[in-house]
Amino acid sequence: IQVITVKRTPKKEPFIQRFSANFDVVPHYSNEMGIGVAFSYMFSQKLGLIGNISSNGYLLLGAQGAAAGKNRKWEFNYSGYYNYSPSYFWGLGYSDANNPSNKTRFNRKKLLLYSDALYNFTPHFKFGPSLGYTWVEWKDLDIPDRLSSVLEYGLYAVLDYRDSGISPSQGVYAAARQRNYTNLS
Repeated sequence: IQVITVKRTPKKEPFIQRFSANFDVVPHYSNEMGIGVAFSYMFSQKLGLIGNISSNGYLLLGAQGAAAGKNRKWEFNYSGYYNYSPSYFWGLGYSDANNPSNKTRFNRKKLLLYSDALYNFTPHFKFGPSLGYTWVEWKDLDIPDRLSSVLEYGLYAVLDYRDSGISPSQGVYAAARQRNYTNLS
């Protein structure tokens, strides 16, 4: 369950005029990921690209968007991303995790695909089916199941009183999603 409340704030002029508000770049640092940059680019209200790249080899590339059906009664949301994440594993349990000699480097690959088909019952309430697929593979890690593939399906409900779905300045957003998971691997 997700609830977001937004209050009106005064609009600021962009620092650099040649970039539109559709393109955002955020530098970051963490011990595990190193130095990196996250970015997003909105082509329109219907399609956007997201990404994150770091000096440690972390990579995330994805897309998200929306489309409306005839008479705007149906709304279709979709998103997907690929993630490559080098990390460390120390083992299971406190004694393994507390032993620095157990530190093992591994690489995780992950693909997520999601879509929702929401029917607009009122201007502020939408409800409909939700479908997703997740694929994960762990490399260089000595575990029996290094590959997982899961189909996700369920229902999604949204209550949205925001003034804009892309860049709201006021309103309330609440969403609830129920999902069932079926292992495919």
